[in-house]
Amino acid sequence: MRTRLGLCALTQDHPDLVGLILDTFADVVDESIIGVDARVDPSTMQPIVRRATHTVRMEVTTPDDITPAKWWLSEQLDCPWVLFVDTDEIPSNDLIAWLRRFKRDETSTTHVSFRRRWLWPTVATYLLDDPWRDDPQTRLVRVDQQVARCGRSLHETVLVGGSGRVQPQCLYHLDTVLNSVDERRKKVRR
Repeated sequence: MRTRLGLCALTQDHPDLVGLILDTFADVVDESIIGVDARVDPSTMQPIVRRATHTVRMEVTTPDDITPAKWWLSEQLDCPWVLFVDTDEIPSNDLIAWLRRFKRDETSTTHVSFRRRWLWPTVATYLLDDPWRDDPQTRLVRVDQQVARCGRSLHETVLVGGSGRVQPQCLYHLDTVLNSVDERRKKVRR
C-alpha cells in the first residue's frame, strides 16, 4: 500500500482560486485540509468545501498565527507526508510530475524544498530580484515530532532536522499578479 500524502493550506480569500489549486493537486494528494479564516463569509466557500477533504474555520488574527495554524492543520491529517502550499501558489507541471514519482516510503529523507517563483507582470514571466528570489522553500515534510516542529515566523513553515533535499521544481506565487502594488503594501503593513 502506498504511503499517503496530504496537502495543507490556510486561506483568507480567493475561494475560486483555492478550488482550482486543489484541482491541480487532486491526483497527487490523498487528503487535503484547508483552514478558512473565521472572518470569511461562509457562503463564498463552496469552491473549497466541494474539493477539500476537510475544511476548518479558524481565527487567525496576526501573521504570527499563520505558521502554528498550518502546523496544527497538518496534524489533523492521516498522512505521514504533508505538502504545505499557500493559497495563491500554483505548482509547475514538473512539480506535479515529480510528486507522482516521489517515493513516500523513503526513510532517509525528512523534508523536501522547492523553488518559489513570483510571477510578474504576467503569468508567463517571473521576478528574480530581491525580495522576490526563487529561494527554496521547505514545503514537503514528514510529519514526525522527532524531526519536524512548527516554525515561529510567517514564512518559516516548519523547522526540520534530518536529511532533506532541494528539488528544482517550482511553486509559482501569484501575489504579484493578483494584487496591485498598493494592495501588496497594505498586506505587508498588516
